[in-house]
Amino acid sequence: MKIAIITEGYRPFINGVIVSIDLFAKQFRKLGHEVYIFAPSYPDYKEDEEYIFRLGSVPSIIQKSIRIPVPTYIKMDKLFSKIGFDIIHIQHPIIFGQVVKRLVKKYKLPLVFTHHSFYENYSHYIPLPQKFIKKMAIKLSVDFSNNCDLVVTPSETVKEVLRTRGVIAPIEVIPTGINFKMFDKASGDFVREKYQISEESKILLFVGRMSKEKNLDILLDSFPMVISDFPDTYLILVGEGPERKKMKKKVKEIGVNDKVLFIDSQPYNEIPNFC
Repeated sequence: MKIAIITEGYRPFINGVIVSIDLFAKQFRKLGHEVYIFAPSYPDYKEDEEYIFRLGSVPSIIQKSIRIPVPTYIKMDKLFSKIGFDIIHIQHPIIFGQVVKRLVKKYKLPLVFTHHSFYENYSHYIPLPQKFIKKMAIKLSVDFSNNCDLVVTPSETVKEVLRTRGVIAPIEVIPTGINFKMFDKASGDFVREKYQISEESKILLFVGRMSKEKNLDILLDSFPMVISDFPDTYLILVGEGPERKKMKKKVKEIGVNDKVLFIDSQPYNEIPNFC
């Protein structure tokens, strides 16, 4: 099959959705399918992959490193006409949603949507009444889901929530896999040696974007209770994001700054060394 994967974000930016796209695309290709990825362009980024179609984009007002795609039906239509796709797999419903609906209708293609996130959890990025934004985010995701031939969720929990919200389209639970080969050459002592943490000490690890929707306040609020029972414990936070400065301040306020390490974002293939 010729598969069109459509996403609002892709390399060089890295997040959980992009990792998922990369893993699924590699597995689809191993099975003999042709996979093409439609993604936003990034200034000064030198493309190192084949079968990537970059669309015009503008910087996000939330975070300059994030690019917001500007999907044009005309450009995408020409590519669809030329390549002759068999199926569309969309990763985000908001920006590409209407364009994709037109393409699905014109070319009579099946549409698969991976529901990665609860979009209402990102409402704080929009400076409008939050109750209204949350309600609209839920309605948009439900309406879009019900226009798909298949909805994929990463967990049973997400599937159950979508059903309670009114999604009647078929839903399959397909968790994002883990490439275990990445861990074959990983050094279990890397973190302890680099940051001088003894073998007897316990380590708690977070790797990801430091943003409000990740609810890292819960982690920091809980950590003093952990070290009260297990004093020789360290919390390592790997990543960056808009909440990082606030988190560093909070760590000092609750008096655990000697037990918490903040580490900058790491290349994806280096992450196993932290696990």
